[in-house]
Amino acid sequence: MLSPVLCSPSIASEQPDWSKEWSGMNVFNLFVKALVPVLIVLIFIFSPLGRTAQPAVADAADAQAAASGAKNGFTRYDLGKGRVLFVNNQMAFESYDNWIIDPSSFEFKKRQRALSKRDKHRLQDLLVEARKEQTESYGGQVVKLSSPCTLTQRLHLKNLRLRNSDVGGSQVNFVKSYGETTIVAEIKESETDKLVFAYMEKISLGGGVSGSNGPQLSRLGKAIKMVMGNAHSVLVDVLPMKKERIPQRAEFGCKGQLGSNALTLRAGRSNSSVD
Repeated sequence: MLSPVLCSPSIASEQPDWSKEWSGMNVFNLFVKALVPVLIVLIFIFSPLGRTAQPAVADAADAQAAASGAKNGFTRYDLGKGRVLFVNNQMAFESYDNWIIDPSSFEFKKRQRALSKRDKHRLQDLLVEARKEQTESYGGQVVKLSSPCTLTQRLHLKNLRLRNSDVGGSQVNFVKSYGETTIVAEIKESETDKLVFAYMEKISLGGGVSGSNGPQLSRLGKAIKMVMGNAHSVLVDVLPMKKERIPQRAEFGCKGQLGSNALTLRAGRSNSSVD
């Protein structure tokens, strides 16, 4: 940093006595002269004025996320109590006629003690039973084959934890928690597998006095039915629906039976609330 100052034309023309120039006071003065410009540059870089020259990384990330969300075309509805609804703005639920019920899946939490084969079959039966009851309330027919007029129901249990002790006997214990899970219900177009909407709810099975050491599948089954009831209410009361979108798939022979049923249920609830 000192050499550019010493080699400037004005200083070189004076041909100074180098022994005097390098005395203690002169060295200090030269150091100060070189340091001042460096400090000015550093102050500018770290000042708000210097930072406005480039966008903040956080701002760029937010802008990118917003653009991605707009591109994906999904709307998220936070319904409280661990309940969330995701809706594909490009799909019209109202225009479909019937359902396919896909096999359910469950994903266990880490370190969850494995269920027996019998318990797994029972859990699968509980999931199918809960969905069939709610499907009947929608009024849509359950079919086996996909078509342009058919939606697929898929139910997933995420991070499933069930109390499952390896201690035998019928000793009565107080159980702090029987388990917990997150239930995800996906409604997709049967032919393209495009998501129409998804409902997610976190549940806890609570605790209490128990005389069994096995997993409380009956309690889980009741919780699943409750969630399916909540999902039905969300479909009728929250899911955006418009009557004019019912014939949107008429070119494929679809009558929009699911949309007609849901809108009828919504109108009935509105009338009963007024009465």
